[in-house]
Amino acid sequence: MTLPVGTRVARRGDTATVAAPRQGSFVPVSTRLNTGLSFVEAMAEKYGTGPEAYARSVVSLVGAPPPPALADASCVYVRCAFADGTTGPMPYTHIESLDLSCSLLADWDEVARIAAPLPLHTLVLQQVRLRRATQVPAAFSQLQCLHLNDTRTDWAQALVLGRAMPALTTLQLADNGIEALSPSPDVAAAFPRLTSLHLGSNCLRSWHDLCAALVPITSLRQLLLHGNQLTSVTPATRPFAQLDDVHLAANPLEAASVPCIESCITAPTYALVLPPLQGDEKATRWWAIAQLPRLACLNHTPISPQERIDAERYFLTVASPDDVRFHVLCEVHGTPIRSAPRTLRSRMLDVSWVRAAHAPTTADVPMLRAQAQPLSMLATTPLRSVQRHVAKACAASRHAALWAVLAAEPEPLIVAMDDVWHDLACLTTYSYS
Repeated sequence: MTLPVGTRVARRGDTATVAAPRQGSFVPVSTRLNTGLSFVEAMAEKYGTGPEAYARSVVSLVGAPPPPALADASCVYVRCAFADGTTGPMPYTHIESLDLSCSLLADWDEVARIAAPLPLHTLVLQQVRLRRATQVPAAFSQLQCLHLNDTRTDWAQALVLGRAMPALTTLQLADNGIEALSPSPDVAAAFPRLTSLHLGSNCLRSWHDLCAALVPITSLRQLLLHGNQLTSVTPATRPFAQLDDVHLAANPLEAASVPCIESCITAPTYALVLPPLQGDEKATRWWAIAQLPRLACLNHTPISPQERIDAERYFLTVASPDDVRFHVLCEVHGTPIRSAPRTLRSRMLDVSWVRAAHAPTTADVPMLRAQAQPLSMLATTPLRSVQRHVAKACAASRHAALWAVLAAEPEPLIVAMDDVWHDLACLTTYSYS
């Protein structure tokens, strides 16, 4: 059943007034409701009426957040500019930054009555449900920063607001359930000076639609998109003019699409915030640095020249030769030498043995090499086992002395193998050629 606006209804002793079709709230008649204060009354209640109150430049008149959070003594609820049915001069004329979050303001006309006499450059209206406007009063000519997070403000409404705020440089539209940004032919006129746009925690899915809607804003430098539903970054047909800071954390991005972001940015260097794409944050960082040659800062941490060299060289050791960046980086750092597969044969050492009548000398080496027999053994073989195998091969006593003749410059090195607790690989530490 649809009830007309203004109809009073009752249920089990509770009463309510229908404010809009199919909407109503049942509130016990005994409940004391806070209907809010005028801006002037709220200022007097919170800051007093002394000279310091009239000279304040930063003001916070914030109501309580939605349940289950509780209000505290500092919460005030601004409903209008002046007391009902009255007008007059605004006694507070030095306010430059004003926070009216969680207030009871109903529309932009009432906000304009508060803002018109003030030299406002920052206005915060988070969690305020303002009636949709088709035109906004010209009371915000000096406003530079506007926070409309969690206000159900969509992109079309933001364009209406932008036309009334020509000096706006920062706009926050986070947590508003925005699913798409529709391109508009007058977006550049609506935001002639906008440098920072916050669209985090919305429901945006298409990078292509984002670019189509925002590229005409030639002054835009920072774009915050964390907490959306973007799955890929597509190549841009027209890049952003000045964009150099993009936040994409908490998006289900495909790693393979991230390099396309460089086609969307014309700035010589830029900053980027990414979610983990390659397992952990460190792997993602090295991968992103290697893939994005103009990236200067990743996840709020600057990239040093040495870190870029390390990341690019590491990338060459793990990347496929089919990767586009592989051949580009090979020209810078050279083609990497792939290590041979680890097999049983790769872990063996080739040695030669020969039986001698006495301890060898440097002069005996050419003759001994001519008579030597080949033998392959694992590098981890203990020297006591080597001694036993060689003694058996040459029919000598297992307690016979054993020497190693190692290649070295300017002459071979002869080492007595009397420390049988080492393995065969230790002999390579003596070799110099």
